[in-house]
Amino acid sequence: MLTPIRSWGGSPRFIRGIKGGEVSLMSLSRMDHKISAEQLRNHVAEHIHQLIGQTDPVANPQKILRIEFPCESVNVLAWLNQQKGYEKIYWLDRAGELEMAGLGVADILQGERNPDVQKIFAYFQSRLSSKFPRLRYYGGLSFDKMPMNTEWQPFGQYRFWIPRFELLQTQSDTFFAINLTCEDIRQKNIEPLLLEVSALQFPSLESRKFLPKLLARSDQPNKEDWDKLFVKVKSQLKTGGYEKVVLARKSLLRFSDPLNPMDLVERLKSQTENCFHFCFQVSPDAAFLGATPERLYKRIGRAIESEAIAGTKPRGLTLHEDEQFRNELLNSTKDAAEHRYVVDFIRNAFIEMCADLTFDPFANLLQLKGGHHLITRFSGRLKNGVEDDHILTSLHPTPAVGGYPAQEALKTIEETEPFNRGWYAGPVGYVGYDSVELVVAIRSGLIHQNSLSLYAGAGIVAASQSKEEWDEIENKIGSFINVLNS
Repeated sequence: MLTPIRSWGGSPRFIRGIKGGEVSLMSLSRMDHKISAEQLRNHVAEHIHQLIGQTDPVANPQKILRIEFPCESVNVLAWLNQQKGYEKIYWLDRAGELEMAGLGVADILQGERNPDVQKIFAYFQSRLSSKFPRLRYYGGLSFDKMPMNTEWQPFGQYRFWIPRFELLQTQSDTFFAINLTCEDIRQKNIEPLLLEVSALQFPSLESRKFLPKLLARSDQPNKEDWDKLFVKVKSQLKTGGYEKVVLARKSLLRFSDPLNPMDLVERLKSQTENCFHFCFQVSPDAAFLGATPERLYKRIGRAIESEAIAGTKPRGLTLHEDEQFRNELLNSTKDAAEHRYVVDFIRNAFIEMCADLTFDPFANLLQLKGGHHLITRFSGRLKNGVEDDHILTSLHPTPAVGGYPAQEALKTIEETEPFNRGWYAGPVGYVGYDSVELVVAIRSGLIHQNSLSLYAGAGIVAASQSKEEWDEIENKIGSFINVLNS
């Protein structure tokens, strides 16, 4: 196997060796200079050439290897947009602390059947290593266990993958990385790997492209059918065994030509500050993207964070109107009740999972460009033995996207909504060796050839009114609509 020799004059060098019973293939954490974008492709190819003949059998061939190159700052999304491959990932966290553009596939875990979450996380741990803290699987899971229809089939019930190439930017550093399996660096596979490298485009070129012409829009359900479904669901509150149900709507937009997912993400970012931005492109004409304000959970070591977001009012056109909406939200009995279901659900899960926990005593305001929301934040330290499979199954789906109680609400959603949610409102994000961040994929859209399906939902409780909930959904998809009209 390969272990690094420190070299302060530029490129890292490697020798064979075994360290700690694991594969070790690391770039130097210190170099004299950052590599320019124009030089990156040659540097990557040079290191791959150095691997030939140095791939002895290793103690743990399952581990994924990673070589990182410190580089000059690059427009991450623009770089991804100009790459020729179609399997792409874009991730930008809410605080702007981590932006990642991924191209190609180094390793993938996917499935068409109901996911065994325990086995999924066990697989991640078998492939990841503490030596590579920035190595992560990115992807997501479907909202529920319903079979995928045609438009969602490329995504499966779950799909997580490590990109072959990554351009990763933190608030202080930029890295280009190549991720490899042990099989990739056997001599017979070096030439195909070099071909992948030769196809990379540097430097990134920024260009604003025109979106295709919007030809038609249809809503599922339409306004008339929504009113009927709303009456049915609301009339069964309490008697149907549920106290809150989140009904979603799918707005199908058809265009003159295929959509470029990264063009849409680039425009969406300007309309949706303080959100998690994501895009998972799995084929030339299928991508799932969104801008969600809602974190499901973030774990670093044994520390965990989550949040309840429920209760919404629009932004005002004037400062005075905006202030009125804020006050209405803070004093709304209906929104407080809707929010309380989510708070109680997450608090009970944290009590069961955590040795200690803290949470906001009162709901706060989360102000986004598209609306005001009630938010309650949670943090805690996990008990020994509580792992990610337990956390995920305890928190998803929250009453913010399903309802309360969960089982009865999910049954109602399945029987009522006239479309397959797929990954909408499911958990998406990344899983690293000792860190996880999963968000709730709301305010999202599915690109399929010349169409874009937009998804958003609204919580129905005893005090809900049909028109208000319809308007709330329209406001939530407004960010996408504004992008298409810009």
